[in-house]
Amino acid sequence: MSVGLVVLEAIDKLIELRIEGTPGPWFLTYERATHPRVWGTADEDDDHDQVAQAHRSGNAELIVTLHRTIDAQLAVLQRFLDQGMPAVFEEPVMLLARSIVGSDS
Repeated sequence: MSVGLVVLEAIDKLIELRIEGTPGPWFLTYERATHPRVWGTADEDDDHDQVAQAHRSGNAELIVTLHRTIDAQLAVLQRFLDQGMPAVFEEPVMLLARSIVGSDS
């Protein structure tokens, strides 16, 4: 699969996940010494949806941190499609796109 097609597939997947998921912002809570819970702001009324409960705080932090990077990932991938990048960035952009898509192609 060409570089452009993999990047486009990654963009489509991120947009779909962002649309289908709880919008955010996402945040953590620690209640009564239980496992950390990940919450997302669900709508304009500031209602919250529990997104996940993790057994390790590092996992919960990872989920919240990665959610915050969706727009940045989309910006990098879209710039690559629209304007190209120096050759030195092609491999990392492909690694990002393949990781999002879940493929080695």
